[in-house]
Amino acid sequence: MYRKSLVFACLVWSSTALAQLPPVIRGIAPASSPVTGGTLVTITGDRLRVECATGLCRGPAVSFGSVSATVVANDEHSITVIAPPHSVGSVDIFLMRAFDGHAAAVASQAFTYQPKTGKFSYERFLIPTLIQEPAGLPGAFGSLWQTVLTIFDPYGPQMRATQSPDADCAIPCISQATGMAYATPVFSVGPGGSAFLYLERAPQALFPDVSGAEQFFANLRVRDLSRQSQTAGTEIPLVRDRNAKVRVINLLNVPTDRRFRRKVRVFEFEGINGTAVLATLYSKAPGIGLPLGTKRLTLSGATINEDGYVTRPAAAEFDITPEEFPMLVGEDNIRVELTTTAFPTTATRIWGYVTIVNNETQHVTLVTPQ
Repeated sequence: MYRKSLVFACLVWSSTALAQLPPVIRGIAPASSPVTGGTLVTITGDRLRVECATGLCRGPAVSFGSVSATVVANDEHSITVIAPPHSVGSVDIFLMRAFDGHAAAVASQAFTYQPKTGKFSYERFLIPTLIQEPAGLPGAFGSLWQTVLTIFDPYGPQMRATQSPDADCAIPCISQATGMAYATPVFSVGPGGSAFLYLERAPQALFPDVSGAEQFFANLRVRDLSRQSQTAGTEIPLVRDRNAKVRVINLLNVPTDRRFRRKVRVFEFEGINGTAVLATLYSKAPGIGLPLGTKRLTLSGATINEDGYVTRPAAAEFDITPEEFPMLVGEDNIRVELTTTAFPTTATRIWGYVTIVNNETQHVTLVTPQ
């Protein structure tokens, strides 16, 4: 009797432990779809059938990027879904736990949404800010701001930078055969002057293995024209699509001194307006985990053109001031955490930074994600 009980207990423990192991994604076929979606996609792997909690078992939800897919069939080793519509580009595929909306398994950049024409040799970059006025944009304390975008191709073939890759280099587009292009304000920009830029290199005989945007170099610089003899400006990162952060961003060592003004900017990469982000300010002091203040943001301004390309990101911004966050008094430096709060939380890709401007010199410093 004792031996039978022991065997039964071991079987129960083994099955319970097995049920708690996470699912594993081993394959996705097909691995692409038009931007309109509707493609039947089969995800293969292990332990894909059910997840259990509090005595209830149900199949996992599936998300393509931050967009939920419809599950049509599911067993232990496969899930068949209908790919949802999505903007052009590569996305992560998530198996989401039905009980809390968090990812149980992720296949990174495993699925590609193709343009309607079937062409896809571009890489997407986020331009965080682009000033359209050639003469400069007036700012605080007599400042006059200008941005200069430089794109360099050391191989020197024909290259294109555009917001509408399916167009025949129609405006807005930069087309340059000399290997260097300086962008003038031709972009459709969203909140804070933000926009997405798609880069492509045309095929050539001399370097047949070099394609897409991998060998491009791009630089975005902002400068104060009223003080250009004092500073050459500040470089602002151009963010490659694959470098967007999933769910959480940390911005460290943000000064709170009143000599500086501080602005937080955050961007969403899927073109989904209404994305919710919680900004939390923390003390830099070690061992102190209580927040100094929070700010709830709703990102907006995203646009997707008729070919499925996101041309402007959803974005939001706010100022860090002692008036809005009284608990900053006495703090020298703080940490800013940006977290997406809407389902599916782990599938939403964001990026953000803090601009710190000296009120006396107008010198700009950036704090970017760690």
